[in-house]
Amino acid sequence: MLSDFFEYIEISRLKGFGMTVIPLPEKTADFLIGCCEQIIDANERGEHKRSVLILATIADTLIKCMPRAEAINSPFKIMYIYNVMEYIAENLQLNPKLEELAERFFVSRAKLASDFKTVTGMSIKKYTTFMKLNLAKIMLKKGYSVSETAEACGFSDDSHFIITFKSHTNMTPKEYARKGDYMHG
Repeated sequence: MLSDFFEYIEISRLKGFGMTVIPLPEKTADFLIGCCEQIIDANERGEHKRSVLILATIADTLIKCMPRAEAINSPFKIMYIYNVMEYIAENLQLNPKLEELAERFFVSRAKLASDFKTVTGMSIKKYTTFMKLNLAKIMLKKGYSVSETAEACGFSDDSHFIITFKSHTNMTPKEYARKGDYMHG
């Protein structure tokens, strides 16, 4: 399924996430590809809440496709993790930390970290960075400056933003914005 998204996802970066391969029927894979396309559309429109809802649908679908032993208790985890994901997406500029999230959602830090990783396949920090960079890409494509983008995405300063952006995309924010103009303009 991910092979259709080489333009959006650098597949080689996923190897370190410890992901589980779940065999999918063709109809399910087609449905999930459609969901991914809707996420891309939602992110381009700045509809982050819609994007998170679609992500929750994807996670729920994948859990239903998992072998039974792996899926036990997952539906219970998914609801509160969905709420955590939504909160992070809506509050990127506040830089939500694990401690704050655990307190807000009335769970221990260890349980939140474990459940989040189980449901999403990534740490809260990686997810937050992923969401920040998605928002940054949208803002840069819309012509926002590097400083405006860094601030809106919750980076401590422009330098930290540029370093993080480049380490994940292999280009600076300005290069990305120029590439976007070339590709879309």
